[in-house]
Amino acid sequence: MRRGVLVLNSDELIELGRVVDLEKIKIALENIKEENRILTNEDELENILDEIGMPEDNVILKSAVSKISDLLHSLRNS
Repeated sequence: MRRGVLVLNSDELIELGRVVDLEKIKIALENIKEENRILTNEDELENILDEIGMPEDNVILKSAVSKISDLLHSLRNS
């Protein structure tokens, strides 16, 4: 299983924390910064995407989903 670093800004992290129940997200929220770096793996990224689904009107959450998808894609193709 491949690992990577998910980089989210504070707004993206806050929105993600509202819809995803993942310990790493909760820990990152306790130490929130302008740029948040979260060590993760393919399975966790897939689980996050499954929990979120397709956000329709939330631009910030869409941005986070895009970053998660991009990281997952790069892990699978490396």
